[in-house]
Amino acid sequence: MPRTKNPELRKRLEAVIQKSLVTRGLDATSYQLVAEEAGISRALVQHYYPRKMDFAVEYLNGLLSTIADMLGIVEYGGPTRLSYLDAHRIGCLYYGYLLSKNGGRLLLYDILKDRALADELMRGHYEWGLENLDPSRPEFESRSQHVIEVWGGFYELMYYSIKQDFDIDVPLKSIQILKAFHDGVDGPFDPNGELDDRSSDAPSLDELKARLSDAMAASPKQNPANPAPSAKAQPRA
Repeated sequence: MPRTKNPELRKRLEAVIQKSLVTRGLDATSYQLVAEEAGISRALVQHYYPRKMDFAVEYLNGLLSTIADMLGIVEYGGPTRLSYLDAHRIGCLYYGYLLSKNGGRLLLYDILKDRALADELMRGHYEWGLENLDPSRPEFESRSQHVIEVWGGFYELMYYSIKQDFDIDVPLKSIQILKAFHDGVDGPFDPNGELDDRSSDAPSLDELKARLSDAMAASPKQNPANPAPSAKAQPRA
């Protein structure tokens, strides 16, 4: 995505899109609405965001980057492989925040109800896992069918949890996804017991989500890694 040479305009545009995605969702965040609230032309908005899904991609990248910064995970975005513990902490906050009513719940629902957008998001998350957890797997391939089954099932569960308004055990699902991701990799899963190494004075998930909400509201940011390849949207079957 091209970057504007006007940093103030860029910041204003990101803030408008973030606020609209959280309060209205993706479907109701139109180019015209963003243009009017940002005080620029619709054509200029479309120049920087050729697809509406690009609104969501930037927001989700920024969310991941904000979470990593908040947790002090300096390895994120670099060549160093993330530990399972750090990936678990990121996953708990990322999905927990998106499922919360003051987070990206409407945005997440609009993506999950559309088959093509849901597939695009899952592919992006899978590639995020390849990049950050296991660089030896360079492609979205059938070799990792178990990951797709577990992660895809979680996506369906999230969709129905929002639609029917029930809660999900996000930490449990995060661990299940990580275990599936580890399948086929040499060595046992979590050999150092790192997922059980939790300090008694560590902040709770609810406390972290509250801090994350404040951080996202204060400073929308973009992660340079792009977790969502292009896909033409089609209605969900």
